[in-house]
Amino acid sequence: MDSAGLSAARLARRRAGARYAIDEVDDFLDECVATLRSWEEGRQGPLSAESVVLAQFTDVPLSGEGYDADAVDELLDAVADRLRAYAGPSAAASSAPLPGDRPRWLVLGIRGIGVLAVVATAVMIAMRMLGDS
Repeated sequence: MDSAGLSAARLARRRAGARYAIDEVDDFLDECVATLRSWEEGRQGPLSAESVVLAQFTDVPLSGEGYDADAVDELLDAVADRLRAYAGPSAAASSAPLPGDRPRWLVLGIRGIGVLAVVATAVMIAMRMLGDS
């Protein structure tokens, strides 16, 4: 992934499922493009691979439109891979997640479990109410 490829990338928008706030993602991708461009011009960019991997965005409310979270995560993983390649082997070792840092997919999984728990509770309450009638 180079700066031109990232600039040309188009992310899928969704109204359901895991999705991120469009403005936040666009702003961060602009920073990623600038960072990649710096490396392409022979200068170290302002973002590290670690900061790209650990970037977090606001989840879109149930009724809103946002970028597909999986597509954003995949794109950012490609950017982080390129930044690691530019920075060399020492940067790859230092960009390992710190203990306690959770990948984006894990955070989304935890949120998904919370939603399932709410739905399961609502179903149990409805079943009990119907059974008491």
